[in-house]
Amino acid sequence: MAAGLGFVRRYDRSVSPPAIVESPWMRVRDAETLWQQIMQGEAR
Repeated sequence: MAAGLGFVRRYDRSVSPPAIVESPWMRVRDAETLWQQIMQGEAR
C-alpha cells in the first residue's frame, strides 16, 4: 500500500512454473474487497 493505493498479488499454481499475478493499483478499500472475493472463490 502506498498513498491510499494497494494491489493484490497472488500466485497462479495452475501453470508450471507458478506465475505471479498482480492486480492493477486501486484504492485500498477496493483492493481489500478484491482480496475477500478471491478468498471466497468469487473472483479470479
